[in-house]
Amino acid sequence: MDFPAIRWTLSHMRELGTTANVRPGGSGPSQFERSDRAAEIDVLTFVDMNGRTSRFEALYDTYVEGIAVLHRGRIVYERCFGALEFHLPCGLLGVEVWPPARGEPGVYQ
Repeated sequence: MDFPAIRWTLSHMRELGTTANVRPGGSGPSQFERSDRAAEIDVLTFVDMNGRTSRFEALYDTYVEGIAVLHRGRIVYERCFGALEFHLPCGLLGVEVWPPARGEPGVYQ
């Protein structure tokens, strides 16, 4: 699916098919402590598949709807892009654990 069709689809999932809220058990949602490190994360750089160096802000140019970074049980970075808003339900499409467990890239064990 091409942009912007994928962003529209993800933002309108409830209009296209049957969905349901999945709630935690009787204890309610988990509450995470926060430790804002946005200033540090926003200036991170990485080398893409084509060898170009980009900044973390390159997320604005992708299909990413939102990102949350948890570090040692605390939310250190949280952003919404496109039509996503913090109070709206969303579909989870990818999770990356870093550093990888047992030395295997991207594998959570």
